[in-house]
Amino acid sequence: MCRTPCNMTRYNKELSMVKIPSKTSARYLQKKFNKSEKYITDNILVLDVFFEALNYETIEQKKAYEVAGLLGDIGGQMGLFIGASILTILELFDYAYEVVKDRLLDLLSREEEDESHAEDVSSCDPVANHSESISHTVTVPLQTTLGTLEEIAC
Repeated sequence: MCRTPCNMTRYNKELSMVKIPSKTSARYLQKKFNKSEKYITDNILVLDVFFEALNYETIEQKKAYEVAGLLGDIGGQMGLFIGASILTILELFDYAYEVVKDRLLDLLSREEEDESHAEDVSSCDPVANHSESISHTVTVPLQTTLGTLEEIAC
């Protein structure tokens, strides 16, 4: 596997050519170098080296995750999920407690109601007189269209 180089410089080149020299510069160079115009055209080169742009781009390579950061993140996530799990379990216990408590309270209140209704219920049996001296007669009108007396009373 090739490793990334520590430092790399890349120069892009661009080539452009023009016929040199022009008539004016050929006369100047002819006097300066004491050579003929043909010799100057064939042997003289003008070379310009320059930067095309003055900005540059730097690419740096860094580790995405250090071991300590990785362990810290894993531990943090584990703590979060374990805490959420414990809270969920406690909420389930609380819910179960509330359901059982409500059911028991309903059961106890029904038993108390049944006991109180048992004391209040009267039957159709005749009630004995408290005193033998008091006597009374009950007259019930006869209703032939409604049915017999026993059907109406009970």
